Amino acid sequence: MLVLSSLIVIPLLAADFWEKKEFTEWSEKDCYKLLRKSPWAFSNSFRNTDNLGSTETGTRETGEIIEFRLLTAKPVRMALGRLQLLSKPNDAAVQEQIMGYINSPPGEQVLVQIGYRNLVGTSPYIQNLAAFFARANLSTFINDTSLSASDNVHVPISDYLPVSNERPNPVFVFPRLAEDGTPHFTGKEKSISLRSVFETGQIASKKYKIFVKMKPKDMMFQGQFEM
Repeated sequence: MLVLSSLIVIPLLAADFWEKKEFTEWSEKDCYKLLRKSPWAFSNSFRNTDNLGSTETGTRETGEIIEFRLLTAKPVRMALGRLQLLSKPNDAAVQEQIMGYINSPPGEQVLVQIGYRNLVGTSPYIQNLAAFFARANLSTFINDTSLSASDNVHVPISDYLPVSNERPNPVFVFPRLAEDGTPHFTGKEKSISLRSVFETGQIASKKYKIFVKMKPKDMMFQGQFEM
């Protein structure tokens, strides 16, 4: 079984089009950039060197990217909504629905959407990841998955939402509020980290140690901390 630590990808601070343009002016490329590399979207990269079993063919480099985005952050909702508007530009009903989705309050939970794709070549581990998330439940993650802050705030996962007809990607759920009703994270923290472990447990199993580090000072949008 392979045990690999991740290569942390830090968002590029120069990608600030979300502050300069109205979301209705965002292009499809803008939306995907925000959803993949921004203060609200992160990825861990895992590389593999596969032995092809022949001295003639040698080895092959493959790998996976596991992506995370803060589904409850307003800029992420805007990007997802904008993509729908671009696909149906003249549908008034869709526009009304999207605007309601974008302008709704984030609620009492922090939702982290998970995605995965090939990093290099065609990875043999992608199907294992899909099977892992399909059979996973809250107990799979309860001991290893949390959000934490530099000031010793530690928030364990509270629910796991698997893929469904309405949900194309699995989602981690964390409580936004403490028992006294105050938010766990305010934007004043030096950093906020997401940690987890994904162990596929299949043939050619692989263990992914997940760590992403968010910078709250960069997660401000229109004067508000978004998470």
